[in-house]
Amino acid sequence: MWKNYFKTSLRQLLKKKLYTGINVIGLSIGFLSLMAISLYIYHHWSYDRNFADKERIFQISQTFEVGGNSQEIANTPAMLANMMQDDIAGVEKTARLFNVAMFGPTLIKTDGENQSEYKFSYVDESFFELFNLEVLAGDPVAALASGEKMVLTESAAIRYYGSTDKAMGADIIVGDTKTYEIGAVLDDLPDNIHFEYEFFAPFKILNAAKNPEWQPSNYITYVKIHQGVSEEETLQQINARTSELLSDMMAQYHFKVSFGLHALTDLHFGEEFLSGAKPTIDVRYLYIFGFAALLIILIASINYINLATAESGDKNKETGIRKVMGASRSQLIRMYLAEAGLLVTISLLIAYILMYALFPQFKTLSGINTDVDLLLSFPFLTFFILIALIVTLLSGFYPSWMISALQPAQSLKSKGLSIGKGGNMRKVLVVFQFFVSMFMIIATAIIYFQLNFIQNKNLGYDKDMVITMPLDYKMQDQVSALKSELKREGLAKHVAVTSDNPVVIKAGYRIIEEGKTQEYAVNINGLAGDFDMAKSLGLNIVAGNDLTEQDDNGTGPEAHYRILINETAANEMGYTPEEAILKKVDFGGRKSTIKGVVQDFHFSSLHEEIKPLGLFIEPEQGNYLVAKLQNGDVKNTLAGVETIWKKLVPHRPFEYQFLDDKYNALYEAETKIGQVFTTFSIIAICIACLGLFGLVSFVANKRSKEISIRKVLGANSFDVLKLLSFEFVKLLVLSAIIAIGAGVYFSDTWLQSFAYRTELPLWIYIVSVVLVMAISLITIWYKSLMAAGQNPVNNLKSE
Repeated sequence: MWKNYFKTSLRQLLKKKLYTGINVIGLSIGFLSLMAISLYIYHHWSYDRNFADKERIFQISQTFEVGGNSQEIANTPAMLANMMQDDIAGVEKTARLFNVAMFGPTLIKTDGENQSEYKFSYVDESFFELFNLEVLAGDPVAALASGEKMVLTESAAIRYYGSTDKAMGADIIVGDTKTYEIGAVLDDLPDNIHFEYEFFAPFKILNAAKNPEWQPSNYITYVKIHQGVSEEETLQQINARTSELLSDMMAQYHFKVSFGLHALTDLHFGEEFLSGAKPTIDVRYLYIFGFAALLIILIASINYINLATAESGDKNKETGIRKVMGASRSQLIRMYLAEAGLLVTISLLIAYILMYALFPQFKTLSGINTDVDLLLSFPFLTFFILIALIVTLLSGFYPSWMISALQPAQSLKSKGLSIGKGGNMRKVLVVFQFFVSMFMIIATAIIYFQLNFIQNKNLGYDKDMVITMPLDYKMQDQVSALKSELKREGLAKHVAVTSDNPVVIKAGYRIIEEGKTQEYAVNINGLAGDFDMAKSLGLNIVAGNDLTEQDDNGTGPEAHYRILINETAANEMGYTPEEAILKKVDFGGRKSTIKGVVQDFHFSSLHEEIKPLGLFIEPEQGNYLVAKLQNGDVKNTLAGVETIWKKLVPHRPFEYQFLDDKYNALYEAETKIGQVFTTFSIIAICIACLGLFGLVSFVANKRSKEISIRKVLGANSFDVLKLLSFEFVKLLVLSAIIAIGAGVYFSDTWLQSFAYRTELPLWIYIVSVVLVMAISLITIWYKSLMAAGQNPVNNLKSE
């Protein structure tokens, strides 16, 4: 019986080419969108889920509380891991990681060649017991335990030695001071884990590994708890023990410190400071993308319903004949469901073909590295077959139920469905379709307006034509010559040394005025460098004076610093910028005098409010050379900078990054969201207009005799246009009202994640819905004019 149903369905689909084509296009695009988003969601959801015992592994964060302010950071003291291993019963294993890239690149030398590497780390040997990475050669645990060997990934081994075999046992020089032997080679790390390193050196050789003190906090700490031990109980024990060990220090300096546990599989969806070397993603965006993809499938299913009812005239006659021949209602429903199922199956197969063909473009757009063959895996196949069945039932059941409900006499004389409830349902479906389309356009406009606001906001510093070049400790003697030469050759207006990239300043200190108790201490970020920092960044001095060369009085416990603070720091200390000048303070253990106050500038993402900041002279902390280039030919200017660099620093490759590129990278996630919403908006509008075409076809078919009579009585095409358009315009206006309300809610909710956000004008909402309405009306008018152009005789002769 089903075989006969499918034969009949295939014959019907081949007969009605336009009807079939529109449905196949809509459903194929819907399935294609769902496949793309499914791969994207799966990639992000799968982060760190392939590690053994993943549910028992956590990363530890540290929270400081001073004067009512708190700050959570990912870095912890090296001593913490030792304490947990010795004193906390629930802890099975700990591992520490030192991300050297926080302080700039690491210089690697093999066979006389120098390379700068950012993916360099120091780890405990237990790191490879917590994280079961694929080993190609050697034993990484034994290699790091020796203290004399390093571990590389396959890509690094091939890059430096040509092959894994040649790398094993070879020497590698790190920082021109320490020689290691390659003791193990790993397969390249998977893309879906929260860290990305190519070089692993032994943590045990660092001074921090032997340091009994609880400072500095520069290290990532992982902990694995015993089976059956609760996370809450372990954390309580950790904080109780650290409070006991640090009680005297916390009482003396009036601060509190506590630690938190973050599940390994949550790191990719948490705060970016916990994610190691990789950016995180807000899990809400994955839900939004998944929901949007399902909405597109639903819109495509609605199309089928509209087009099926529009073509119901032919089906009614066939239904009447089959009922006269003895067919039951259930048999008729199965027959029409078979047609829907065949159409959905064809669309799904086409979507698979398109996904394979367009996969390279998808990887570029999404920015993820995944395998398209995942779509053929059992979970994905099961998921898409289930979705196909649901779509078949959604799109096929309603029309088949309505058509099969007609009596044989009604079916044989009817040219289409004439059921009031059915008409109301179709209106609801159209309103829903265009609400979704309009809402997605509004959401896209909101996202791009915020991105435009981010691009054009006055950040308080000059990021245009400013480059940063990474330094290393060997370059201290060349920095002065580099600065002088770049300015003398007319390549740069100002050049400075800084400890951090000015776009993201992370180093934390405390500042307190002399004579005040510790409860008045303020958490403050700090940028170390030389006296040219403010000039190179174009900072505005609002009180006092800028730093000069005479303010460089050396460093150390006996030195007296002159520092700059920002307006927020002055305010947190209880002063106006003018009142803060010449105040004596302790700045992170440095005796200092506030010489000037700079206008607040953004040194982190606009998601965060501007925090207190201090700038102080300590050039030996310099990890970057910041140069404000002269305006002109950028290519020639950079070539000139490179020439001077190679002349003065031949041992280090020339690398640079524009500040505006670094700034734009902070909003990569938002940019991707904007691109996805734009794509989905276009798809939703196209599919919805196909559905609208189907509904106009239905109405034109249903009112064909009325249109013909009106034409015979003198109505022109414009009259017919008004007749058919009025009902749809009302539906579009209703969709617009609902979409604007949802858009306002979305803007309020999404923009709350930004401390600094744009003010959205009302016309954004109006233009968005008018755009969709204009496209929709063109679709309506096109079909209406087709109906108006028909010969009245053809429609009236059947009476």
